[in-house]
Amino acid sequence: MNRAASGIIRRLSRFLLIVDLLHVVAYARFMYFCYVRRSMIVARNVSDGVAENTIMHNMRGMRRSLTRVSRSNVLIRPLSVIHHVQRDLVNLKVLSIGPRSEAELLSLMAYGFSWQNIRGVDLMSYSPRIDIGDMHDLRYADNSFDVVIASRVLGYSNSPMSAAAEMLRVVRDRGFIAINTGDLQSGQTISTTVDYKPGSDVTFSSLDDLLHLFSPHVDQVYFRNDPSQESGAQRGPLIAIFSVTKRAP
Repeated sequence: MNRAASGIIRRLSRFLLIVDLLHVVAYARFMYFCYVRRSMIVARNVSDGVAENTIMHNMRGMRRSLTRVSRSNVLIRPLSVIHHVQRDLVNLKVLSIGPRSEAELLSLMAYGFSWQNIRGVDLMSYSPRIDIGDMHDLRYADNSFDVVIASRVLGYSNSPMSAAAEMLRVVRDRGFIAINTGDLQSGQTISTTVDYKPGSDVTFSSLDDLLHLFSPHVDQVYFRNDPSQESGAQRGPLIAIFSVTKRAP
């Protein structure tokens, strides 16, 4: 694709910042790939790190994920304005772990990342942009990505240290990792209206508890949300965006 065409696509992608338009595009592509191309695939062999009911729960929630981009945008918005990211947005290679649908990938494009440089990986996929894979055993080479995003995925891991190690392996030195735990603070559980509990029993007491998974490779923390000192049931998620150092400690 030539530079002029790429520039036009980047400008048009800004319209996806209109959330309702992003929902329409995401839903239209979902319907096309699922019901015209019949391209839905589900992972058959997963590691012991994947918590019970993970695939079932996320398959049921796939349609809902098409219209819930706020969960990932709490990472994408602040990430996109970090100086070292913003100055090279169109060239950065991004991996989205556990996006369920393309909505998160389209949101990344809306904030300036190039569509051809965005990959997703999940246990189920209807999209050519989302690879089938397990976050505990990613099928990518070392240092493949400049940015790794994991929004509300650690709740489906029985082995978050293994998942963190894989994120560190595939991100390059001085790259960025963006994590949103969802409702994973101590004393909270994943809410559900179905007759099973999805995900694992892993919880985190504080943001330091979360960042310890990536120790000693956390360089600079650019964005943090740590409501762990707040009381009550609705304390909000733990969120961190940080650069990675792969130098020997």
